[in-house]
Amino acid sequence: MNKNDFFVRTGRANANFVIGAGVVLSLFICSMLGLSCYSEPQEKEFFIILWCPFIVLGGWLTWFALWVKYDYFKADSKGITIDVHSNSPFPKHIQRSYRWEELSAYSLDATHIGKSAYTISHWRYTLKLYGANGQLLEKIKPHTLFDGNLQGLDGYISKYLPSKPVHDLDKYNKVTFPDNSAKILLVVGYVILLIGILWSGLFAFLLSDLEEIAVMLLFGVIFCACGTSLIRESNAAKSDCISIDPNCITANVRSGQNERMHKVIAHDSYQSFSFCDGILKLYDKDEKEMFSCRCSNLENSQYLGSVLDLVIYE
Repeated sequence: MNKNDFFVRTGRANANFVIGAGVVLSLFICSMLGLSCYSEPQEKEFFIILWCPFIVLGGWLTWFALWVKYDYFKADSKGITIDVHSNSPFPKHIQRSYRWEELSAYSLDATHIGKSAYTISHWRYTLKLYGANGQLLEKIKPHTLFDGNLQGLDGYISKYLPSKPVHDLDKYNKVTFPDNSAKILLVVGYVILLIGILWSGLFAFLLSDLEEIAVMLLFGVIFCACGTSLIRESNAAKSDCISIDPNCITANVRSGQNERMHKVIAHDSYQSFSFCDGILKLYDKDEKEMFSCRCSNLENSQYLGSVLDLVIYE
């Protein structure tokens, strides 16, 4: 392989860590199951039901990491080759190969998820490839065992293809960055609302004590209120967007809980801009901030700075 080609595979350290964690978890739970059944043989059915899901989890972790360990992305002067598994409990094997002339644009979203009490830190990627007519050919969300090195794919592809926003600006003389959180909020909202309704109805039907029914109904009402709030948030998020054309920036975004900001800013009305940590700021000729907007919830917002560079300096 040419040293100028791009090649990245599943992070070996990540895969080995998950394999080790799966093996240790399975062995530990198996030993706990054996000890429990030995000390209280009359309760072995209970212990099997209790511990078996954790053994299955350990086995799944080991199987998953072994299954995706040799996944890779490869790009060279001719095109891109993809051999990866999707980010799902039962990962789908994705094998694709495209020549650059078959594609018109791309986008690569890379989000770092910090370490929490329940997960290790990892990267979440979404690669989109667009055909010669601008149609979406592939939307690939690879598994989370790829490390930060996969970000380099963005810089390599940009040698041969424009990003989707730059492509739209060249073709349509305008690019729009819409909100990408509305669908997620809507799905989560309806799920929580459904849980609240089922919770209230099920327990109210099964329980006979009025105090217990009241408590369960209260929990149901809380879930329903949270779900309804997320659904309303989703409906509000649908309108969020920033549009850029050669003449101006049009921002239609929420600036507060119940406030919406709609501004049209001509490019000659500001002197400079900055785009850092998902926040766009515009400055006047005295370097005073005249506009600020959080854009991290907008689709392909990572390319917003490069689009502004094009319309301002070219």
